[in-house]
Formats: sequence, C-alpha cells, structure tokens
Amino acid sequence: MAIEDWSTNPANNTLVGAINWSEGQLPGTVNGSARQMMADVAVWRNLLASSASTYALATGQIFSGRVGRDVNFYLDLLSSNPVLNFDANDFLQYDRVNDALVLSLGGNVRFRLRQTGDMEVFGAGSFRYNSSTIWTQANDGSGSGLDADLLDGQEGTFYANIPARLGYTPANVAGDTFTGPIRRDSAFYLDMLSGSPIANFDANDYILYDRVNNKYNFIIGGVVQASIDGTGTLRTRGNVIGNTTP
Repeated sequence: MAIEDWSTNPANNTLVGAINWSEGQLPGTVNGSARQMMADVAVWRNLLASSASTYALATGQIFSGRVGRDVNFYLDLLSSNPVLNFDANDFLQYDRVNDALVLSLGGNVRFRLRQTGDMEVFGAGSFRYNSSTIWTQANDGSGSGLDADLLDGQEGTFYANIPARLGYTPANVAGDTFTGPIRRDSAFYLDMLSGSPIANFDANDYILYDRVNNKYNFIIGGVVQASIDGTGTLRTRGNVIGNTTP
C-alpha cells in the first residue's frame, strides 16, 4: 500500500496496509502506523524529485483550474467558455452560447468567426490588404481619394456587373460565406473538413473543431495529440509539462 491508497474521506482511513488508526487501537500500533506514513510520504517525495518537475496524468483527467505554461499563457474556462490566454489582455475564446471563435487583443474583441462561416473584424482602424485600405460604404466619398467621376477612365456602369466582368463573384466585405478555403498560403488556411471548421497550418498540422461532438482536436504530425470537448475536458496523448524549456 502507498500514499495513493489513502482516502480523502477520513472515515475510510482506519486500516490502510500497515497503517492502523482504528478506534481503540492498541498503543503498540501507534508508532508503527506513524512510521509507515512517514515512509509512504518519503516514497512520494522521491518520486517527484526524480520526475524532473513532471507528473504523469491519468487518462481523461479533468483539471479543476487553469493549465498554464506561465502566469499569462494558459488554458482555462471564462464564464464556462474555453479560453486560450496568451497575455494579460490577449486571448482566443470559444463562445459556447453563440458558437463562435473570438480573438481579443489589448482587451478588445478584434475578430469573430461564427458557425455559419461568417467572419467579423472589429475596431476603428482600417481593414487592409497588402498594406492598402479596402474601400467600403463607410470610408468612401469626398476626401477619401475615391471620389472621382471616373475610375481608370470608366463610368460606374462599367463596374456594375462585377461577376460578368471578372468571371467570378467577389466576397462581400460586410459579411459573406465562402465556398472554398480562405488561404494565406498553400498550407495555411481556414476551411471546412466534413462539415467541421479547420484552421490548417501545415500539411499534417491543424486545429479541427468537431461540430458533431462539440470538441476541439489539435492535430500535429497527422495525429490527434490533444483535444478539448464541450465539457471542458482536456485530453492529451502525452504529459502536460510545466516549468520546462519548450
């Protein structure tokens, strides 16, 4: 028997192996019980000392508090919503009520991705592509630099039938649903995989939100290395290690 055989219920610790704390126990059993408890604690101490600051977790173990790499970088629940916190006011949150991923920077919501596939960008700054401002109904007009009668020598009617002129229908900056992946490069993109949202980083590395099971899957090297489900349960193929160099 060892320290892991002790119960959190005092009434169940009457007789645990060589430890005897029975009511009315013989005086001669007191010393032996105390010494056995000291030995069990020493074994636990040596186990922790030899594990290089790591601790093997049981399969499916649920944490009751935040799991962090440092004081600001951690996983936690905020009002029952999963949060991946990066700094004091910078975090990625999954809004369970509205079924949306929310990115906050400097304490302000800057980006939201909904279950419908709609993306929202918030803030007073400009929405830019390749360092150039994207024009909208909110920033055109006099003084904006886009108030000429002609654009590239063409009247406005020239641009009216955009799909016919371009050969495709462009995205609506006020909100739109894409029929294909949203890419930064060939391997880094947002897409849908069998009806579930995926943030792909490389050929075999991505985050998949499983809509059927309401669960995040973290895939590295083509293998699910960790997952977080709707109950807040964190599962991992390896150990959760703290206070070590990555």
